[in-house]
Amino acid sequence: METLRVLIVDDDHDFGTGLANLLTLEGYSVELADTADTALEVLNRFHAGVALVDIRLNNVNGIDLLSSLHKLYPDLLCVVMTAYADLDTAVEALRQGAYDYLHKPFHSGDLLSTLKRCFERIDITLKEARAEEALRRSQKMEAIGRLSGGIAHDFNNQLGIIIGYLDLIKNHLANNEKLSQWLNTAIVATLRCTDLTRQLLALSTRKTKKETALDINSILKDMETMIKRSVTPEVEVQYFLADDLWLTAIESGEFQDAVFNMVINARDAMPSGGRLLVETSNKHMDASGPVFSSSLNAGVAPGDYVQLILSDTGTGMDKETLRQVFDPFFTTKPEGKGTGLGMAMVYGFVKRYGGYIKVYSEHGVGTTIRIYFPRSTEGKAEINVGSGQVAELPTGNESILIVDDEIGLLTLAEEYLKDLGYRTHTAENAVQALEILEKEDDIDLLFSDVVMPGRISGYKLAERAISLKPGLKVLLTSGFMLKTIEQNKLHRFFTHFLNKPYRKADLAQQIRFVLDSEPEEGSVNQQETFDLKGNRAGVTILVVDDNADLRELFKLNLKRLGYKAVLAGNGDAAIDLYRNSLESVQPIDAVILDLNFNSGMDGMEIADKLLAINPQAKIIVSSGHTDSLKMTNYRDYGFSGALEKDFNRRSIKQAIERALSNNF
Repeated sequence: METLRVLIVDDDHDFGTGLANLLTLEGYSVELADTADTALEVLNRFHAGVALVDIRLNNVNGIDLLSSLHKLYPDLLCVVMTAYADLDTAVEALRQGAYDYLHKPFHSGDLLSTLKRCFERIDITLKEARAEEALRRSQKMEAIGRLSGGIAHDFNNQLGIIIGYLDLIKNHLANNEKLSQWLNTAIVATLRCTDLTRQLLALSTRKTKKETALDINSILKDMETMIKRSVTPEVEVQYFLADDLWLTAIESGEFQDAVFNMVINARDAMPSGGRLLVETSNKHMDASGPVFSSSLNAGVAPGDYVQLILSDTGTGMDKETLRQVFDPFFTTKPEGKGTGLGMAMVYGFVKRYGGYIKVYSEHGVGTTIRIYFPRSTEGKAEINVGSGQVAELPTGNESILIVDDEIGLLTLAEEYLKDLGYRTHTAENAVQALEILEKEDDIDLLFSDVVMPGRISGYKLAERAISLKPGLKVLLTSGFMLKTIEQNKLHRFFTHFLNKPYRKADLAQQIRFVLDSEPEEGSVNQQETFDLKGNRAGVTILVVDDNADLRELFKLNLKRLGYKAVLAGNGDAAIDLYRNSLESVQPIDAVILDLNFNSGMDGMEIADKLLAINPQAKIIVSSGHTDSLKMTNYRDYGFSGALEKDFNRRSIKQAIERALSNNF
């Protein structure tokens, strides 16, 4: 538990000492000062959270000290103590920044309750500051991710063309040893460029692949030889992997990329050698854990996690470097030796899969990075298969429609597929593709890029194509994931996806896999049906909003979802309805509560009163301001859910069911 520090400023030595003894027995860390100057000196070394300040100090007005403390230490809460209390003095003290007022002599209970309120206020302020910092970092990462992702998308297209034609040329020059050697050099250089684009894409918070339950111990064991080769011979690599490690749902390739980025940083921090420790363990995290103290991990959820620790005995980092360690393009390496993307990529990867990261470093001692991945409840891990070269590529004779606005990639894919035995049709955009689908009856598979000019994306093309040909198989490809990738009904195409740039072997295997796969349950050419009502006929929802039109709109949506709606236009009506429902045969199961009211109680006051009636009340806060702390960190304010006022029926149902199924 964090030490609660209190500074006592009083020129009465006996009184100050007695107060210090009392607070020390209560577990506080206390320092004494008998003058204003001494108080300022003490605060330079003693980072107090609360100062108890006498209003008169050796004939010096304590109000002046309050003013100085407020300017120099704005986060310090000051409580004024005096035996000369009057209204004007109290008002002036509060005006100069005092948080509270104690009249001497005061009871110890009054003092302790005042300090308790002070430190509760400090805790809330700290949590809000961490949440704001996390939001700022998230917004910055998202903006950079969008920019770099767009660049990487276009770059990937060109790399795909280059590496594809290099592969084709290599096959035709198999007997020319010198030219083959040159081609191999060009291929290796191109693959290094694809690594860079993958790092750029990893800055985004979007998942690029579907995660599966993995045993990271197995992956780390497979990587051990490569890790040892990646560091210098003077660096000793030691493994400490826990037995019976839990599974975690992440993507294997991204995990390996993240580990190698951290290993390379550790290597560079140990130019004269040292030790690199790789450790795994199962970890249950609660609210007292050290991860909760970092703004990087605002909103961390208690629970079971798989912990990965990488420690080095290198040069370490000072506080300023540590503060910027996850910033994109920040690097301490010489020009040309680092991109500054490595740790930003690690941070993006960890956050993408619901994890948390903590870095501890001391200059001249070393660095420890702890990563926490949520435990997966799946019972069986996916086997980590090596990436060895496939001797014979799968072939076929089916008819495939290829769609890509990048002519070079379109031609390359056609060359690949013809060489594999397939019959092909090509289109440069969705309109051409639909025309071909209407004319040709024998097309078995649509292979399309996602990002194309015009109003019809690859996803929309796939939907229209299946409407025309219900039995058509679909394989989509892209080097850049859009925000819509897993939203709405488009997620159905995400199970069959090929990342750019792809090699001939990648395309051959994925095409064959899709063609040989069983049709997905349900036909996508039919309008998607969503079980909106479910089994919620007996559930009653109280809607509290001072806008009558919005209340009626909520009522209409709730009725169509199968819920019973009860409406209230203000806090008094809501409290009466809720209290009465608890005594009836049909109690209110959840409350959808607006945050802002034009008159009367505001949303927080209404929530407090409802929770006072029933501490287990399920309250879903509703607002159009989705970036407010009460929406993004709703659990911190006692809410069971947050709902944007866009009246999306699916979102309403999900918010209600999530609130009803959770225990807070």
